[in-house]
Amino acid sequence: MRLQTGQIVNNRYRVARLLGQGGMGAVYRAWDLTLNIPAALKEMIPDPSLAPHELAELRRQFQQEAHVLANLVHPNLPRVTDFFEWGGRDYLVMDFVEGESLESLIDRQGRVPERQLLHWAVQLLDALEACHQRNILHRDIKPQNIIICADGRAVLVDFGLVKLWDPRKPQTQRIIRGMGTREYASPEHFGIHGLHTEPRSDIYSLGATLYHALTGREPPSALDRLTGSGELSSPRSLDIPTAPHVETALFKALALNATERHATVRDMRTALLADSPRSQAPRAKAPSRTERVPVAYPVPTQVAPPQGLQPPPAPPVHIPVTAPRSTSWKAELVTGLLMAVAGTLIMQGMLFADTTPAEQYIGLSIGALILGGVGWFAGDTIFQALTMPKTSPSDPALPTASRPTQRLVLTTRRFIRKLSTPQLVGLLSVLVALAALAAWFLGPVVADIPFLWENLPSYAFAAPLAFSATGKRLGLGGVAHVLVATIGGVALRASTGVSAEFDELLVASVAGGVVQEVLGFIARRTWLKSS
Repeated sequence: MRLQTGQIVNNRYRVARLLGQGGMGAVYRAWDLTLNIPAALKEMIPDPSLAPHELAELRRQFQQEAHVLANLVHPNLPRVTDFFEWGGRDYLVMDFVEGESLESLIDRQGRVPERQLLHWAVQLLDALEACHQRNILHRDIKPQNIIICADGRAVLVDFGLVKLWDPRKPQTQRIIRGMGTREYASPEHFGIHGLHTEPRSDIYSLGATLYHALTGREPPSALDRLTGSGELSSPRSLDIPTAPHVETALFKALALNATERHATVRDMRTALLADSPRSQAPRAKAPSRTERVPVAYPVPTQVAPPQGLQPPPAPPVHIPVTAPRSTSWKAELVTGLLMAVAGTLIMQGMLFADTTPAEQYIGLSIGALILGGVGWFAGDTIFQALTMPKTSPSDPALPTASRPTQRLVLTTRRFIRKLSTPQLVGLLSVLVALAALAAWFLGPVVADIPFLWENLPSYAFAAPLAFSATGKRLGLGGVAHVLVATIGGVALRASTGVSAEFDELLVASVAGGVVQEVLGFIARRTWLKSS
């Protein structure tokens, strides 16, 4: 079962929100209650079809990888800071890297200029070389797993499919073979002809990722290219300005036969930069339009681990702590306001269309905007209290101006973080009950003030509050709207005698909640996609 927002794992990590989910498990943004810092919590969920001995081997391997990754320190890699078993599942805890994924950046602005791409490519190749020097394979390099930080660093994240590669026993990873993302996976990922992933498999995946960033389009998968159903177009054939040596380096990285790729990460970096005598050696010519490559599959040669002195570990890099939603709070606020107005107009139209003049809809919309804004600010305060770092107002690391609600967080954080998940549910129940009591006691008072009675939809705050407090999770805003509108309406009818019947309230509130959820879904897929 998926971890829930607010749930405390291993008595230390409070779950803030789900970041991503795949075949091997899920990754959550969490808060380390011991160190008071954000963290990425990776949960391993093994295939239930695995035999007991395979599951035991996978867990042993997972723990071994955790120990190796914990000693890997590099400015373009997140650190592993903890490993544990909890609730029958295994977990890795890693640095939470603030920034925007390369996938999101491409979706938002299109292809990446070659000069900028090479700057990031060098960083990623350095990080990958550090992994390979320790016989660590990533096995799932793709745009989604590359984070572009505010300081310009490209960080390779999500080591969910890593393996400790032993060139003497490449078959030891058969348990999780075949994983990865199709468009960026090498032929070895699919186990074709009995091949197994090795360092050059990561080179293929990074080449596919760089190709996507440079062209703005995903490359055809290795399987599609092997079967002739997909062709890899050269960037220049797509009228994309590309240096010939860069295009050649990418096509060599994307060779279907592993023996025809760059032998090492360092060779790929040299070819991309063309800044050493080795880069002048003859290189495979990139196709001018499209390519269709016939491939033979010999058993891959064994690549010995790098010899000689390894470079000293890079010093830990401070990643600026900024709320991940700070650049988009205005768009989130607008989403909350739209949800409030939509729910209000649908409720009013379905319940009182015959008695509501057109000008009152305008007044109700303004009232919904006001209460929706209040609800969003309250919800965002709760969310920030769960996820924002613990600092003082004088600490320069605290982005006090980036989100208005952060000024309120320091006074609410300690209280909220002390609450367990059942206590948080209880708190929300109390808030709903208070809304009903408010409708009961204040209803007669407001009924005597025609302007407020006609233009202030008291339930309009609910959906924006829930949507914001849960980190834009779908499903909860509409439920909050239904609960508050229905229970509040019943209480209002009991105290004033003026309201719709329960069944009418329920139908209208459900209709409003559905529309609110549709708005939230559209927002997450469009203007909130990169937040």
